[in-house]
Amino acid sequence: MRFTVGEMAQMAGVSKQMLIYYDNMDVFKPRMTGAENGYRYYTADQLEQLDTVLMLREMGFSLKEIRRHMERRSAPAALDALRTQRQLVRKEIRRLQMADRRLTRKLEEWERVLPARPGQPFWEEKAGQYLALEPVKKPFGLLEVDLALKRLLRRANQQGYCSYYQLGDTVCTENLQQKQFLRFEHAFLPLLERVPGEDCFWKPAGKYACIYHRGPYADTGKSYEILLDFLAQQGVQPAGPAYEFCVLDSMTTARPEEYLTEIQIPVEN
Repeated sequence: MRFTVGEMAQMAGVSKQMLIYYDNMDVFKPRMTGAENGYRYYTADQLEQLDTVLMLREMGFSLKEIRRHMERRSAPAALDALRTQRQLVRKEIRRLQMADRRLTRKLEEWERVLPARPGQPFWEEKAGQYLALEPVKKPFGLLEVDLALKRLLRRANQQGYCSYYQLGDTVCTENLQQKQFLRFEHAFLPLLERVPGEDCFWKPAGKYACIYHRGPYADTGKSYEILLDFLAQQGVQPAGPAYEFCVLDSMTTARPEEYLTEIQIPVEN
């Protein structure tokens, strides 16, 4: 018995284009050629082989791996291939689970700030969280903090940090007092869990004076002035560095005027 590409596709429940593609990729080719017309045909026993190809594709094997397996099929080789693929699938599952956590955290953060009123100070009790830190090099400005963030992201990627890609930086208490708001101490990356090393810092839980800054990072000084005046009116002093969290950034808008940065300054309870 022999079948055209259309007949084989119909019996297998796949498209003709898929079979033609598999043929061109040397993964699954018609077995016989008709003597009377020169057409190529699939044979009945190839239905089972096609099922194998489709199952391997479903399990995540590449076409190159499937072709190699079909050429060298044996029980030991099949076991090795399946064990290796299971490890790859489990690694991909972990990657997708992390991507899901990051997406969920990003969505929650963006939805949380939708009703935000930039330029209006407010109090908020913040939960503690781990931050991965990267020191900012001299002269500690916007360019240097951007370079520090890039170093931090590379390190996070190399070491597999559980982060959700929200970036930020700190301005130390001394610079706050001297109103040097664009002189940064650290770049940071919030973590979903603790990582080993001295560069993992615990941002303490507690009461924070906060403000949302709308606009370019270079203009945050206006919001700092408002927030520090608010603290002075309350008779309160900063109890630690200011934390700047990039909430809406270049991922969400091409216009720096639409950036949204949350500034948090811890105070004594």
